[in-house]
Amino acid sequence: MRTYKADRQEGLRAVHVHRLFGAARSLEFWREHFQQNGIAIRGESERFAEKYIHVGHAGIDFEVVEDPSDQRTPWKSEYVPEQYAVRGFHNWTVTVRELEAWTRSCAAPGISSDKERRRLHPI
Repeated sequence: MRTYKADRQEGLRAVHVHRLFGAARSLEFWREHFQQNGIAIRGESERFAEKYIHVGHAGIDFEVVEDPSDQRTPWKSEYVPEQYAVRGFHNWTVTVRELEAWTRSCAAPGISSDKERRRLHPI
């Protein structure tokens, strides 16, 4: 994952938050894990009925989002027990100057019309 900046102006074409799926009831583990490793916790809350913890590390914001229904195989790590491990990528937030240019660059392969892109990705 990479953060991009255009024209040296912070916030333009910049990915602000990377969100990852965590296991059900894993936020207590993640809170302690981040604190033990000196990673700043910026907040904890709930969005769309999903609990999450928000941290900042190496200039990038991350959120671990609890999802009790996620049954995917956890990512293996020697540092995180399997029952608390990340299950996958949730989403990300990006800020852009020109929405049309961004949507063109993110268009799904095989979709050629703006009308079709808007149908699939309404804004």
